[in-house]
Amino acid sequence: MEYLNNGRHVLLGVFDDTRLQAFVLSAIMADEAEILTIATDPAAQRQGHARALLQRLIDDLRKRQTRSLFLEVAVDNPAAIALYLGLGFRQVGRRPSYYSRKDGPLVDALILSLAI
Repeated sequence: MEYLNNGRHVLLGVFDDTRLQAFVLSAIMADEAEILTIATDPAAQRQGHARALLQRLIDDLRKRQTRSLFLEVAVDNPAAIALYLGLGFRQVGRRPSYYSRKDGPLVDALILSLAI
């Protein structure tokens, strides 16, 4: 828990009455931030939770005077890529063979950035 109390991390979540539906964890270094992970419960997907969390994160980072937000996303995840591009992220790089897949080949990651 101390990890989250250092002022350099932001953790946001969406809950229903009983459980976590989605969350995003980011790290802030100087005037840049990186999304470390974002996830949505499969039963709660396609309900706008990830978009809402990302918008809240961007708003929070803007208040902290953060200039840019980065993330990596697998090239075989078109839904996530569409979400990020729809929020204004732009591709700034690519990491070959970054993600492993169970019983499958390695997958490249796109490096995306958003100017805040």
